[in-house]
Amino acid sequence: MPSEVIKLARDILVDPKMVHIPATTVAAVGVTHLALPVPAHRKGDLLEALLADKTMTSVLVFARTKHRADRIARKLSAAHFSVDVIHGNRSQSQRVRALDGFREGRHRILVATDIAARGIDVEGVSHVVNFDLPDGPETYIHRVGRTARATRRGDAYSLVAPEEERDFRRIESHLGIEIPRSRLPDFDYDKAPDRTAFPRIGPLVRPG
Repeated sequence: MPSEVIKLARDILVDPKMVHIPATTVAAVGVTHLALPVPAHRKGDLLEALLADKTMTSVLVFARTKHRADRIARKLSAAHFSVDVIHGNRSQSQRVRALDGFREGRHRILVATDIAARGIDVEGVSHVVNFDLPDGPETYIHRVGRTARATRRGDAYSLVAPEEERDFRRIESHLGIEIPRSRLPDFDYDKAPDRTAFPRIGPLVRPG
């Protein structure tokens, strides 16, 4: 387990225990998967458009880097969404406050790096959004498993840029599922980039 995850667990959990569980390639039952193809520079605006749907009551948004997570949270906050962020550069008090606020419903949205998918348990997450694709199928499973806990149902949305499509197909192939593609009605997918758009980040680093 990464040292960053161990440090986070020790900071926010009481007497944590480490349990080794074999890797799984089966996504949680009750999760509805959806891919939303979108140019990389339009991901931020598409995320805002999705969050206009009030049925997305408790949303966990995943980013691949700490800097990216901070940028997403700032952009959503500027658009008047109730949001907090958690990653390894946040202090213990900031991480605890963010998790408590999300768990108790004070923040509708929590933006996180993948440390949040490793052992942090928040009930009632209605949606998981992969703003950036994970680094492989197992990480995808960990992410989407934050919703549809117990007998609940949940939705997992992946924002897939054209340059990420091949990586996303590898995830589908590994999981043995074909995830439907969808477009948001009335969203301008062809709008030119501006200075507030999210830049493309580097290619996925494959496990092993």
